[in-house]
Amino acid sequence: MDNFLNQLPALLGVIVGAAASYLATRVGDKTRWMRSQRVRWEDKRVQVYADYGHAVKRVYELSKRLAASRGLPTNAGPLSLESGLEDLTQAGIERSEMWERLLLVGDPDAVAAARTWHHILWQLEAFAHGRLSDPDQWKAADRAFRDARSRFYETARHDLGITSGPLPE
Repeated sequence: MDNFLNQLPALLGVIVGAAASYLATRVGDKTRWMRSQRVRWEDKRVQVYADYGHAVKRVYELSKRLAASRGLPTNAGPLSLESGLEDLTQAGIERSEMWERLLLVGDPDAVAAARTWHHILWQLEAFAHGRLSDPDQWKAADRAFRDARSRFYETARHDLGITSGPLPE
């Protein structure tokens, strides 16, 4: 019995050391896994934000060219109404697909900013379709579109932890 009591501190030391080693390994593995998941989702969000921005920009550019065809003051060259409206419809479908991805992985603030951005885009599309025609309304909507675009990118950059400062006007 004396022999056992003499070896008990060593045995307890081995048990405590094994438990501590197990816990440290477990915590380290969990931390690495969480970091890799965070990086994985961050990469996806970067791609989704970029794809959404590109899709909105495509609809915007087509809307500007169609608006120019309808005599509105834009800095874009006019586009054939028939083919342009078909392209605009397809671009709208693509933007809608990107919207669903954004809803899935986007930060709530970025989603809200994107929603505002594409609501203004719908107004510009109304000009492209000929449902609106006032040049002053076009200018105001175009300015609002650019402001909403800046807000979207500001919130997306904040979500991604980009701290290099605001984008230039």
